This record gives sequence, C-alpha cells and structure tokens, in this order.
Amino acid sequence: MDFEVLPSEGSVSFLTKAREPSDEAPSEWFARAVELEAVDRDGAERAYRCAIAGAPDYLDPYLNLGVMLCDSGRCAEAVDLYAQAIMHSPAEPLLHFNLAVALEDAKRFDEALASYDECMRLSPDFADAHYNAARLHEMLGHKARAIRHYSEYRRLQR
Repeated sequence: MDFEVLPSEGSVSFLTKAREPSDEAPSEWFARAVELEAVDRDGAERAYRCAIAGAPDYLDPYLNLGVMLCDSGRCAEAVDLYAQAIMHSPAEPLLHFNLAVALEDAKRFDEALASYDECMRLSPDFADAHYNAARLHEMLGHKARAIRHYSEYRRLQR
C-alpha cells in the first residue's frame, strides 16, 4: 500500500460569487451582521449600522449592536444608539430595558431607573425590569422601592 500524498494537478473554481447584502435590504445586512459577530466584530458593527441606515425603525439591529457595544465596554455609544432607536420606536419596552442596562453599566443610575420605569410603564409584566430596578434601588439604599419591585418580580415568576 502506498500512503504517500501526491500533489494535486487540478484547480478550484467557484461557480457562484458570494452575495453582498444590498443597500435596499436591511434584513440582509442584519443577517450578515449576525454571522459576522463571532468572527469579525468590526464587520458586524458595520453591517448592523448599514441595516439601521436602511431601515431606521428596524428594531433588531439596534438591539444586537447595543449589546455588542456594551459587551466591548462602549456603553456610552450603546446609550446613544438606544436613544436613537427610541426616537423611532418609543413604545418598545425592550429598547427602554436595554437602554437602562447600558445606563447602569455606564454608572448613570438615576437615568437607568427612569428607563426601567418607562419599560415597566409600557409593559407592566416585564419581570426582568422589575428585578433590575429592585437590585438598583437596593444598591442605592431605596429599601421600600426595592422590596416593591422584588415582590412584583416574584409575583410575575409564578
């Protein structure tokens, strides 16, 4: 038996060209960004921003990009991004929640509490907002408010 590997005499040809997302398709930019997050964070950020530019009311790119920015320590940029998103979708509780998390990470606690409050006003059963508000109130020494939100969180978890 001969186990020696011989050099290849052929070549590889690609029959299809990889498609780039078009400017008219924010959903394609979003899908590309999701794919890139694990391997090319700069490319993912650019793709998320293209999705947002193509559809300023498209919620998902704001949410994903904001989390990515916070994860990389760029909370102030995430705060600005979420504020921009809220201008387009002011009644979306998840945007207010994510803004609150970014504000909290940026040590802007009073503003974070205001965003948690807005999230809960829009969606009173948003359990995670109650929990985060309770935790933040407790940290700030607002014991009665903390207890109220912890109680509501527990009620919503049943």
